[in-house]
Amino acid sequence: MTASRRDRAAEVPHGVALPRGAEVSHGVALPRGAEVPHGVALPRAAEVPHGGALPRGAVVWITGLSAAGKSSVARQVARRVEDRGVRPVLLDGDELREVLGVTGAHDLRSRRRRAFVYGRLCRLLADQGHVVICAAIALFHAVHEWNRQHLRNYVEVLLDVPLEELERRDPKGLYGPTGDRAQVIGVGLAAEFPTAPDLVVPNFGDTTPASAAELIMHALLAQGGRRP
Repeated sequence: MTASRRDRAAEVPHGVALPRGAEVSHGVALPRGAEVPHGVALPRAAEVPHGGALPRGAVVWITGLSAAGKSSVARQVARRVEDRGVRPVLLDGDELREVLGVTGAHDLRSRRRRAFVYGRLCRLLADQGHVVICAAIALFHAVHEWNRQHLRNYVEVLLDVPLEELERRDPKGLYGPTGDRAQVIGVGLAAEFPTAPDLVVPNFGDTTPASAAELIMHALLAQGGRRP
């Protein structure tokens, strides 16, 4: 990264550590002296002025393996959206499964069908002007492609966490000896990670839900400045 690009300070909140070796898209600048951890890709977006407006109708799709921290990060994003005077709609995969009455269906076909339902629900709400934050595994290329074609102001976020860290957290007991690893996405079932996410966040180590949410807000605000 050249010195001139670093000097064009983006509106990334003070104290947020950005991934080392990130690929920075044209027009996205880093704050002077920011540390960029390995593996994080910054938003594909132009510079966002401080206090930029949220888009009217948007979908933030937060995906990753089980225990990647999707729900925690989504709640932090929702809080920041609300702080800007907009009431967000937060859709969490666990709660959605309960609402749909499909808590026991974990095969790939059922998962894929549910993921499309989540996407259509997001479209319904975003088309009414809501900022929708959806936290779900939903690791299917066909779903990601449908989302990008049909969801307005779509921000796709992948929380990237190593398997050993997921096994260490394991709040649902999925990765341990008592879990059914054959039904776990990324272990017994294939995971189709996004091929072109708007943002990749290594959600472990020094990264906190709050700092991850700041990066996601930067990407969301870029949508507000770029699209009607």
